[in-house]
This record gives sequence, structure tokens and C-alpha cells, in this order.
Amino acid sequence: MIEEVLSEIVYAEQKAEEIITSSRERAGEMTAAAGVECARISEEALLTAKEQRERVAKQSNQKAQAEYDRILNESEVKASALIEQKKGQAVELGKQIFGRIINGNC
Repeated sequence: MIEEVLSEIVYAEQKAEEIITSSRERAGEMTAAAGVECARISEEALLTAKEQRERVAKQSNQKAQAEYDRILNESEVKASALIEQKKGQAVELGKQIFGRIINGNC
């Protein structure tokens, strides 16, 4: 009976050692798998961030170009209007000066 109990204790200890060894191996495998998954997620996140940054930069450049074009066009219209206004004033001033010269009012 004592031998039987001792035999069961030895068997239980061997089983416990096998379970511990198996658990350590499985824990190592899980840790390695988690490391691989972590690296994959990190790489994916970096790629996503890069794509988002490029998309936002492209959109910003397009908006800036559109605003630049709008301001340039607006400025050209204002400049043309000012040129026409000044041409009219110059013609009128020229007529006044010519009239003074002709009339002797210099």
C-alpha cells in the first residue's frame, strides 16, 4: 500500500513536471507569436499613418493651390480694373494739359 502511494506520488510529480515543461514551451510559443503579431500590427500602423500623412499633405497642397489661384485671379482682375481706371485718368489729364497749352493757361 505504501509502495502504491509512493508510486502514485512519483507518477504525479512526473506528470506535474511534464505539465510545467509543456506550459513553459507553450508560453514561449505564445510569446513568440505575440511578438510576431505585435510587429505586424506596428508595421501596419506605420504604413497607415504614412498613407494618411501623404493623403492629408496632397489635400492640403491642392487646397493651397486652389486658394493661390483664386487670389491670383482676383488680383489680376483688380489690377486690370485699376489699369483701365488710370488709363482714363491719364487720358483726361492729358486732355487738360493739352487744353491749357493750347489756351495758353500753362
